[in-house]
Amino acid sequence: MLVSLEEVKEYLKLDDYDEEDNLINLLIQNAEIYIEDAVRPIEEMGEKSKTKAKLLALVLISDFYENRSFNTNLGKSTGVSEKVRYTVQSMIFQLQLRCDYIS
Repeated sequence: MLVSLEEVKEYLKLDDYDEEDNLINLLIQNAEIYIEDAVRPIEEMGEKSKTKAKLLALVLISDFYENRSFNTNLGKSTGVSEKVRYTVQSMIFQLQLRCDYIS
């Protein structure tokens, strides 16, 4: 797991708010799947890639959480919102270029 529930809640500034823990756990799982689908399995990443992937996961989770009512457009999932699309694409591209695989 790239990020813990506690790390995400701190990032989202929800430290004392437990009512959406199930939702946040679902967002964590989906952010990790998103990264693995775009790059490679997390277990195969070196430490530097995992560090960048962790930040990417937090960006994705934040976007998913803050725009959870806007994540569909006429029944089609949009993935990430337009405001973070460039950041996400750039970080994924950087991760794809890294060569710190674990064999």
